[in-house]
Formats: sequence, structure tokens, C-alpha cells
Amino acid sequence: MKRCLPFLTPEHAVNLKELDFNLSELISALKGINENGRYTDTIFELSALKYELLHKLSTPREANA
Repeated sequence: MKRCLPFLTPEHAVNLKELDFNLSELISALKGINENGRYTDTIFELSALKYELLHKLSTPREANA
């Protein structure tokens, strides 16, 4: 199975554009196979997680946080 998300560890720099693209592709793929609403909750949760994750990663951290 092909990796669809980059490594998210301190040793790897996070490319926000790549992460955004990969999450969008994953969500689109799920929408494409969402027969009878089987993946609706997963799509909703991934969309919310994508927004939250990209927001957290793009926000500068405080020095003492």
C-alpha cells in the first residue's frame, strides 16, 4: 500500500503544502467510494482534522509552550 501521508516526527520537516495536498487527495478518494454514506463520518472527521492540523502546524509556537 502506498504511503499517503508524510512522516510526522521531530526528525522530519513538515511540508504544509504536501500535507494539505495529500489529505485533500485522501478525502477526495473517500468521497469517490462513499457508497450509501459508509464513509461520511470519516470524511467529516478527516476534513476537521486537516483544518486543525494545518492550523496548528502553521501557527508559530511560543518559546515556553
